[in-house]
Amino acid sequence: MGQVGQKTDGRVVTLAVAVAAAFLLLGCAAAVLVRKEASQTARPEWIEHPPTKDPEFVYVVGFSTGAANLEEGRAVALRDALRRASEVVGIKVQAKSESVVRGTADYVETRLASAVATDTKGQVTAAEVANTYWERVVRESGASHWESVDVATLVRYPRAEAQKERERRLTDAVMHLKAANECLVRGSALEKGKKWMAAVREFRAGLAESAAVTDSTIHADGLPPLNEIKLALDAGLNRSLSQSRTAVFAVKGAGLASRTAGTVFTPNFLAGLGAGGYPLGEAGADSSALSITVEIEAAESSSVLGQMCVRASGSVRVAERASGMMILHVPIANKGFGKNREAAVQNAIAEAGKGAAAAVAPALIKREQ
Repeated sequence: MGQVGQKTDGRVVTLAVAVAAAFLLLGCAAAVLVRKEASQTARPEWIEHPPTKDPEFVYVVGFSTGAANLEEGRAVALRDALRRASEVVGIKVQAKSESVVRGTADYVETRLASAVATDTKGQVTAAEVANTYWERVVRESGASHWESVDVATLVRYPRAEAQKERERRLTDAVMHLKAANECLVRGSALEKGKKWMAAVREFRAGLAESAAVTDSTIHADGLPPLNEIKLALDAGLNRSLSQSRTAVFAVKGAGLASRTAGTVFTPNFLAGLGAGGYPLGEAGADSSALSITVEIEAAESSSVLGQMCVRASGSVRVAERASGMMILHVPIANKGFGKNREAAVQNAIAEAGKGAAAAVAPALIKREQ
């Protein structure tokens, strides 16, 4: 690999001769030794002016200041250089390998590319370290040792490979844009046919495809702009979700629940569904997506500490209204307490509504995925 700037092959150039300072405190003397070192005698020009006229490579400089040691400083400077390179080309850049000097040139560790960048998809993998410059200040006092290292790393990457990656990303983006638009067309047709759940799935698939396009300026001939497609998918999803979450109720009470089943169970059931993330709307019998049938019976049980106990039992059945296909069946088994029978009955039916909703809501949400 061609070299840029001066290389020292690991030699350390001392910028300042060690300085000793002594002071006397409480009869005890302590000496502080300070050394200033650098990887070469003068700071290279590429730190402020990286090469710009190389027809094959683009150069960027990464920095690290105040590192605890040289290895840490070089690693941070390399990551900074790769980040800057990614900003320049608009894509993820990864280093092929890096030689890291730990303290002296006697020990060299090669860092693999995977240790530098974890995103292995869609990136330029031929970035490489062209040069490194560092300055180090070391202070020693007795057994104490402290150092601070500043590092500059020059990284280069091929212009041609970056262009290929841009073209690949453009091709992928157009593919996702087309797929999102196709989902929009299919979802809209299903929505018109009142096939709400199928429409929900298409609109969600389209939003997932559109999310893969990170550049909003991407466009393809004959297709609407990305933002327009996203807005249409989101609107279609909300409409279909709202329509798919409508139901007609049939509540049948028996025993002690014969008079109050509908007026007590239904509001508690609907409130529980909303709390569980599945708000259920109202619609006419012909346009509702779901049919919910509730059968509930209440019977007096024993008294507990002066409170009357009533047991509620039965089931909740949820089906597709258009096809009649059963979606789920939830049993009812709850207790209610009150100072009198009427209060205990109402509490039992209310608990039955909340308990049924806690089981129905997650099942219906899962069905939409």
